[in-house]
Amino acid sequence: MTFFHGIRTTESPTSIVAPIKTGSVPIIFGTSEINLVPVEDRAINTPVVCYSQKDVASYLGVGNNIKDFNITQASDVFFKLFAVAPVIFVNVLDPKKHKKEVTGTEVDRTTLEIKEQGILHETFELKAIDIKIEANKYKLAFTDEGYTQIVLLEEVTGALTADYSVIDPSKVEVDDYIGGEDVEGVKTGLEVINDCYSLTGIFPSMGLVPGVFDNEVISILETKMANQNGLIKGLSFIDIPTTTIKKYQDVSAYKKDNNLISNQQYICWPMVKLGESKYYMSLQAAALKAKVDAENGTPHESPSNKALKMDGLCLHDGTKINMGLDVANYLNSQGVATAINFNGWVLWGNYTGAYPGTTDVKDTFLCVRDMFNTEQKSFILTYVNKVDKPGNRNQIDSIVESQNIKYNGLTSAGILYGGKVEFREEDNPVTDLIGGTFKFKLFLSPTIPMQEIVEDFEFDPESIKTIFN
Repeated sequence: MTFFHGIRTTESPTSIVAPIKTGSVPIIFGTSEINLVPVEDRAINTPVVCYSQKDVASYLGVGNNIKDFNITQASDVFFKLFAVAPVIFVNVLDPKKHKKEVTGTEVDRTTLEIKEQGILHETFELKAIDIKIEANKYKLAFTDEGYTQIVLLEEVTGALTADYSVIDPSKVEVDDYIGGEDVEGVKTGLEVINDCYSLTGIFPSMGLVPGVFDNEVISILETKMANQNGLIKGLSFIDIPTTTIKKYQDVSAYKKDNNLISNQQYICWPMVKLGESKYYMSLQAAALKAKVDAENGTPHESPSNKALKMDGLCLHDGTKINMGLDVANYLNSQGVATAINFNGWVLWGNYTGAYPGTTDVKDTFLCVRDMFNTEQKSFILTYVNKVDKPGNRNQIDSIVESQNIKYNGLTSAGILYGGKVEFREEDNPVTDLIGGTFKFKLFLSPTIPMQEIVEDFEFDPESIKTIFN
């Protein structure tokens, strides 16, 4: 130390590290009404963090076609019905290849409106008596319904027709969802999951491909979500198709045959409806979970027996499904969630897809599984800055003490039964330590949902003697 005469102060880093908070943020892959967005702003195969439908409209396009465009449906569910944010969307519809050509459409001279959704304005050609009209003689705009309105800037005579391309979500194939990586390192489809954190600063906690039932897509989604960047675990919310599985008796066999048995999957059947609109249950279940998690600050409480935004159960074709508690409980016993009308429509099901094949509590209950996921994510993000620090007692104690303070607080709040972190000699042989490997043992006991409440009733014959009092 250099010579000093007087009084001075210094600062040291706080020995207790504040934990990183992680929220329940879904990533949803699907098709959007991308034609509604200017060409230069269109987001294709890139994760977009959205906090409102305005954000969706700016980069992905949002109209009113929830039947054909699953991102439009998801936007409705998360922002309109449940008012939860943020949501990460990945649009896999590329208007350069997922389109169809339309020629010779007659234009009503009175309204100058083409009542067709999905028109790509950059491909639009207006003709008068089969002669192309220069583009600077008219303008195009979208109506609230997503139709195309023509504004003539100069007088045009003769019958009007139009040629154009229309986006076609039916041309989006399994390979578009699976995606890949080209020679320049550009990723598409589900491959972008591993780029999500570097692009958005968020590790998504739930992954969805609503309306897609291909086994390979579902399997890759589960794998990618459960192993983000080789570190972070996340859930997948999956629907069983109601186009083919129309009876509850067939649900269990479909689940087994299609290997929907992961502890990171939450399986739903059938669809739900609200008025004339039909929604994939996985979307409403994920939105409900995000809402419950946000209200609690952690995912320790199950979304089961919480209100969905629905007025009935249905198949994809709209056929009504009636379901009592006995049927709903049967589905739950097979590791499938559903909905019941029990003092209002609620989500019904605590189990992950791993049930009944496994009974390990950390793998069967959705909320317990997600607490493990969330705490592992929090641990990594909180202490990643300690990687390559000196492996001394001060650094070790900082991790142990910080985590134990956190878990004492969560236990006092009723979020955990208990939790603790230890650095044990038996877990850290000298051969590991000199190789730079330091192992901490974490014990975590999240609270378990009271799935079955039983009260035993018995007649008390002693009480009858009160008639003599």
